[in-house]
Amino acid sequence: MRNQHLWDGPDEKETEFAWRATKFAGRWKIHRIDDVGRGPEWVEIKSPHSSILEQLRGVLFRKYQRRRVPYEDVTHIERLRDDALSHENPE
Repeated sequence: MRNQHLWDGPDEKETEFAWRATKFAGRWKIHRIDDVGRGPEWVEIKSPHSSILEQLRGVLFRKYQRRRVPYEDVTHIERLRDDALSHENPE
């Protein structure tokens, strides 16, 4: 079963985008709308910034509170966010 989540928010450079996160077969893919060329199209983000993952975590947590997604999805995104933070700020 595929889960899809949509939201609007800024990227790491504070530019507003429409975002889409899908989970299929246990793997998350994050896309944003790019309005170049012939029209808007979804472009996959290979290594999302921690701020984007934090926004997705907020979306998932609100859906979890309404019993729309399992808590495992929230914790999985938290782990991905923590990994992204450790890659952004190596110490």
